[in-house]
Amino acid sequence: MTLHNSLLLLRMSFILGFMAVFPGCGELDTLRDAAESTKEMNKKMDEILAEVQRSNDTTESMSEKMDTVEENMEVMKKRVDQVSGKMGVIDDNMKTTVGYMKSMDSHMVGMTGVIGHLHNLMITMDSNMKHIVTTMDTYLPFTRQFFAKVSRDLAWSKLVNEQRKIETKLLDAAVYYYSFEFQMLTAEEYNDPQKMSEQFYEATREYFRQVEPLIRLAKGHLAIDSKNNDRNVLYALGAALHEYNPGQKDHYAEPITMEKLLKYGLLSHKLAVEQQASFSREVQTWLNSALFLLKLRHNFITGVILQKISDLDQVAGYQFNFSEKSSQTQKLLRPWTMEYATLTNNPALVAELSKFIFMANDLRTFLFCLEGDPDKSPEIAPFLGLIMKKLDLESTTPFTSVFRESTTVPQNVAEDFIKAIFALKQSVAGRSYKLEQCPDTQVALDNLRLPAVDLVHY
Repeated sequence: MTLHNSLLLLRMSFILGFMAVFPGCGELDTLRDAAESTKEMNKKMDEILAEVQRSNDTTESMSEKMDTVEENMEVMKKRVDQVSGKMGVIDDNMKTTVGYMKSMDSHMVGMTGVIGHLHNLMITMDSNMKHIVTTMDTYLPFTRQFFAKVSRDLAWSKLVNEQRKIETKLLDAAVYYYSFEFQMLTAEEYNDPQKMSEQFYEATREYFRQVEPLIRLAKGHLAIDSKNNDRNVLYALGAALHEYNPGQKDHYAEPITMEKLLKYGLLSHKLAVEQQASFSREVQTWLNSALFLLKLRHNFITGVILQKISDLDQVAGYQFNFSEKSSQTQKLLRPWTMEYATLTNNPALVAELSKFIFMANDLRTFLFCLEGDPDKSPEIAPFLGLIMKKLDLESTTPFTSVFRESTTVPQNVAEDFIKAIFALKQSVAGRSYKLEQCPDTQVALDNLRLPAVDLVHY
């Protein structure tokens, strides 16, 4: 039974009860009042019923909403269950990660110990390296000195071997010069005047004591003789005087050669004694030997040039020999011309010969200025000089035109070669020198570009 039906029954019971209490007609006024009151009450009851109906509607609406909420709650519960499942997986992963982190922490503790050990090891290694560097600084000069000496001795033993031809001896002589310790110094040592003074002195001192016995055997003869082993050794030593160790250029801009040391020592005789370095005085002690080596060098280079510009290079059985009037060289005692065909087809040979001719001319000028006598030309082997003087550079067909017509030799290279060979012939004839062309002694010394040296005498 609903609330609305209950209220209707209540109303009917109230009316019936009221009529039972007031059955008499005499009481009409009272009954009328009661009817009015009942009417009022009915009105109130209608209002209450209306309000109850609204409440009932609201309750039903809320019930529907609660059903919706319950459905949503059910969906939310499913989602929560899903999230809970995922959270469980995440929780498991987190536990695994924590396990890994604990394991890593354990490893890190171990790594810390390893790093500490490595740090201590590095400190030890650094200390050992410093010790090694100190030891090397102490013993490197001795080690380098030892190997340089061994290398020189080996090259010298090959150089004096009678079975080796002059061409091979030139290579042996170059290695011999490479092996002097002053060719192997560091950049710091090249900038140390005391170190350089010691090195130059020791080099020249050993050098002259090694070559002097051979120079005495030569007895001042300059003739090139391929049959004489001692003479060939000296010519190889003279010809290779300009050689230097290629590694030297990594530490010093200008190459330092034995030729420069000899020239410097010879030029220094014009200086006061207190201005001379120890190695300069050592060179002057062996003055005649130093001059003889430079003259040999000039003769040998000139001989190489004559061999290349004539046809002797192509003669079968020819041996490098300008000491006698052999059948091969006999024709050079008459006027002869250069082998232009060979030269004009070989620009590399022309450039190389120009370099050798420059060396010969430069050395001949040095010897003339050192002598300082305008009437005395630097000495040259007689037979070699005669052949050079017979070179015909004034033939009916100017030799310059041969090179000008060449399509292989660059014009500037040809012109340099022509000027150089003409100057060499003139110098051998002794007609190309004037004392005013000789540089001042100090200028000549500076031009050699040797490192600074102490003037302390040993």
